[in-house]
Amino acid sequence: MAEKRPLCHYSGNVEELKSTDTLPGAGGDVAAVIHAADAKDTLHDNDEFGVVDTEAANVLKKHTWTKLKAGIKAYLDTLTNWISSAMLRNSSACSVIGRGANSSGVPADIAAGTNDHVLRRSGDVLAFGTLAAGSLASDAVETAKIKDLNVTAGKLASDAVETAKIKDANVTLAKMANMATASLLGRNTAGAGVPEVLSAATVLTLLNTRSVVSCLKTTGNQTWTSDTVLAGVVEMVLPVAANKSIIYEFWAWVNVNATPDISFAVTHPASTTNIKNQVRLNGESGFVTGDSTRMDIPCATGLYLAKITGCCTTGASAGNIQLKAAQRLSSGTTITLYVSSGGFAIQF
Repeated sequence: MAEKRPLCHYSGNVEELKSTDTLPGAGGDVAAVIHAADAKDTLHDNDEFGVVDTEAANVLKKHTWTKLKAGIKAYLDTLTNWISSAMLRNSSACSVIGRGANSSGVPADIAAGTNDHVLRRSGDVLAFGTLAAGSLASDAVETAKIKDLNVTAGKLASDAVETAKIKDANVTLAKMANMATASLLGRNTAGAGVPEVLSAATVLTLLNTRSVVSCLKTTGNQTWTSDTVLAGVVEMVLPVAANKSIIYEFWAWVNVNATPDISFAVTHPASTTNIKNQVRLNGESGFVTGDSTRMDIPCATGLYLAKITGCCTTGASAGNIQLKAAQRLSSGTTITLYVSSGGFAIQF
């Protein structure tokens, strides 16, 4: 019987070892041949590996480095979630892995170096920072999303919130700055600009028209007993503007016990001129000029309606016109100025 020779792979065909060929290592020791071969540090795509084909009677076949890499990649592509967080290299503190530059390339750490910064794209760079106007959609900021008094400078970049970013009808009074008592929001400074908080006196000056600038009604009684020193009637105060011609009137429901009689006076803002006052009560009247000039009116016991009218020209200072009252004679009895007395002022 003819000698059986080993099967080998020739150009895609399986044939017996040719008589002119010998197996590596003469004795067939492939491992010894590989071990004795020269080393190659960098593989070339066309470099070959010997393999035993288990699907073809375990014959020896070859495989190139290119096909081996492609096979490994194809296998790895079928796997999911096999690279754990622990397999990744360490990252910088407070950072995410990505690419900040506007180009493809190697990922890197994108670190948040400052508190209260957020990850956003600005100027074609992905980085942590504050939000600029372009980061907010129109109508994005609603009332319910802003806690009262909690939008601090560190939360927003300068000029970040523009008109278009605020939803219509969502800036409530609570979101506005505090204002002084008895003031209005407007603008007194010449030219267009930021609104200002205006005092009542400034508003009256801005109006610059003939109008009822103030009116009042008392809500409580005030009494004088054996007191001849003029004292301001607490609620009889009329605010007026500077540099205006003023006409004013007070009316007072007065109850006189016994016969102490009654006195009135009117005070005005500083630098007020052309002061003229008249009081009428029970057929009696008095006419005086000057600030705080006393008007004494004799009267019997009873309930009276006193009318105090006057006019003046205010100076550079705005302020108040106030009614004062007292007993003309100290009698030990009580004079009462009743609730629902009142007054008004008109300016020119």
